[in-house]
Amino acid sequence: MLFIEERPSESSRLPALLAEPEASILDVSMASWDPEALKRVAGKRFDVALLDFAVIDARAIATVKQLHGRIALLPIVVVSDHDEDESTIEVMRAGADDHLKHGDLSAKVLTRTLTFAVARNVRMRKKAAQPASRDVQMTAGVILDRLPMGVVLVNATGKVLLMNRKAREIAAQNDGFLVDKDGCCRTSKPAESQALADLILRTTQPGAHENPEVEFALSLSRPSLKQPLLVLVSPVGRAAGDPENEHRGAAIFISDPEDAIEISPEVLSRLYGLTNAEARVVKALSEGKRLETFAEEAGVTTHTVRHQLKQIFRKTDTTRQSELIKLVLTGPAAIRAQTATPEAAAPV
Repeated sequence: MLFIEERPSESSRLPALLAEPEASILDVSMASWDPEALKRVAGKRFDVALLDFAVIDARAIATVKQLHGRIALLPIVVVSDHDEDESTIEVMRAGADDHLKHGDLSAKVLTRTLTFAVARNVRMRKKAAQPASRDVQMTAGVILDRLPMGVVLVNATGKVLLMNRKAREIAAQNDGFLVDKDGCCRTSKPAESQALADLILRTTQPGAHENPEVEFALSLSRPSLKQPLLVLVSPVGRAAGDPENEHRGAAIFISDPEDAIEISPEVLSRLYGLTNAEARVVKALSEGKRLETFAEEAGVTTHTVRHQLKQIFRKTDTTRQSELIKLVLTGPAAIRAQTATPEAAAPV
């Protein structure tokens, strides 16, 4: 417990009450109030704070607000000489969990109030950490399934917890990335499997978010001799800088450079105001086709296609094919169409 005294110790009964046997369960860290007091406790871990003020004035309100801001989710109990409704309301609005009148206190009442504050806080945190409802999980799964790259959630040992549709497609090819019979991430080469496992382990360590993400990148060779799969591993949970999350894990993002991105001409038309013919030109270019090749396939002249391209540049505010393709591939048109029966990023 963090105990901050604002009033002179000789005028407060709290130190004596905290020394009684009923309060022996409390491990007290005491600090006298001064402008630097809150800076000294920032970053330290406490289960509860007890603040002793003679009156609830502007300085008391400010102290509660600052403590509430510096140590997030810390339950705060305030003691003062008065219990006027207005003062109590103000201190609760500032971030306090409870308010007690100094003259009514006993060691038993004080200990019970502090213990209850901690219990309520623990219960609220557990409730907030409860898994999302099935409906929410299904919605999140549909969103992940629409991403054009594979997403795999794993724990610190590399065991797969969740995979989106694209990741399942990549794993099913057994070409560079796969999931073994134990449900763990593997690659086609043992050395690369070990490198991936080491990468996941490093990524899931507390404080991993402080390192440059470039350290968590890897390319996976493929028996098919296609271009290597590109992998980025990012921390989630406690490893991502969330000290309240007891679970450590990682998100693995997998990209296949040879995979054609599914782009709907209808979506292109709506996003950029293109005609159907112009949208088909943009789709062809995003798939790596030359204008001459597309013109031949479409049964039109190259001159017609070049005229359409000029109109596309005007409507999309671009001037070069490379700029146009970047606009399309990094925009919402690259999001995959939703399946009729989504599998909702299925757990493995």
